Amino acid sequence: MVAGHLTIFSIRLFYGGKFTKFPGRRYVKGKERYIDLLDIDEFCVHDIDEMMETLGYVEEDFGLFALASDSDINHLGTYVGKHKVLIVLMKMFLNR
Repeated sequence: MVAGHLTIFSIRLFYGGKFTKFPGRRYVKGKERYIDLLDIDEFCVHDIDEMMETLGYVEEDFGLFALASDSDINHLGTYVGKHKVLIVLMKMFLNR
């Protein structure tokens, strides 16, 4: 956590796993990676796309909260002031 910087946050990115069925939906068998020192004032949906491309993934469909537009990122930004580590779960196809 960067003290005094209300717009700086980290993402705890879970990827490579899958969602179980309802009820009791969970994300299982995935890997995780932290992406630190992000600034919500400069963060956009293309940054999520770049993170996933770096890991070799392409979009399949959305998880629990879709991050598909800058409006979605703005909504995500409402959590940064109180929660410095945001958990992001990805369901993607491996592009290999």
